[in-house]
Amino acid sequence: MIKAHQHLIIVPSRSLHLVPFHAIPFDGSVLCAHHTISYEPSASVFCRLSSINAKDSKILAIGNPSNMQRVDKYTGKKRTPRPLANAELEAMYIANMSLGSLSLTRDKATKPAVLENLPTFDIIHLATHGEVDADVPLLSAVHFANGENLTVADLMSKTLQAKLVVISACQSGEGELAGGDEIMGFSRALLAAGAQSIVVSLWPVDDQRTTLLMEEFYKALLADQPPAAALRTAQNTIRQYSEKDIEPRLGRIVNEVLKNRLVQGEDTEIAGKTSNKPISNPKYWAPFIVIGR
Repeated sequence: MIKAHQHLIIVPSRSLHLVPFHAIPFDGSVLCAHHTISYEPSASVFCRLSSINAKDSKILAIGNPSNMQRVDKYTGKKRTPRPLANAELEAMYIANMSLGSLSLTRDKATKPAVLENLPTFDIIHLATHGEVDADVPLLSAVHFANGENLTVADLMSKTLQAKLVVISACQSGEGELAGGDEIMGFSRALLAAGAQSIVVSLWPVDDQRTTLLMEEFYKALLADQPPAAALRTAQNTIRQYSEKDIEPRLGRIVNEVLKNRLVQGEDTEIAGKTSNKPISNPKYWAPFIVIGR
């Protein structure tokens, strides 16, 4: 029965929201090798979403904000998450892929700057740290510069022009189980704000490998593939990478970003590092899913 359908739509129940069905073994490989897969928080949400065309879209890409902070809600103690060097590179590279796009990194990646630009871009890409508050889901947040956070409550109060939001952050798809077996997390907030498709991660991600995944995702997306198909293309591409592929591919991305910034007369000092660690493990290629069409 499954083999007869190219696109599978999965509406998980309760804790199954956190299962990467696309990575399960199937027919000699994994499910996403044979099928495009998208996830929905509920059947009612699926019925009101529409397909999107991302070709020629303008992208707002945020990466590696300066001085990110997490505050323990019980003790008030502040902690500084590690910088995401490749998330900065990722945001710059993605913004270079489409005319009219903008990257905000380091001290420019402030909450006011992000909120100011949210209404004017077709795709929002957030390459930063994020965390889920299981006790108070509305306080789940992604982190920006100077210790500022964008919470689920903030998102639910906005109307987005963007039809696609990509949250390249730790555990952005996780959340508190709410009524109707829906996840109360970033995904539900963004759907409420008007997004039609969302890319989120189910577990903490590695920023180096995520940079490579996102490069392939946007190449497919801007070539007119729908988000779920584009993510499938990206995952099937990078899971075939060998160790020797990683460093030269990351190095090429660094060089392209530097060349673009030099042409524009911008600062050519960027964060970024290379690695030759393998990427074929599902831990690295499978955390991201598409919620929506």
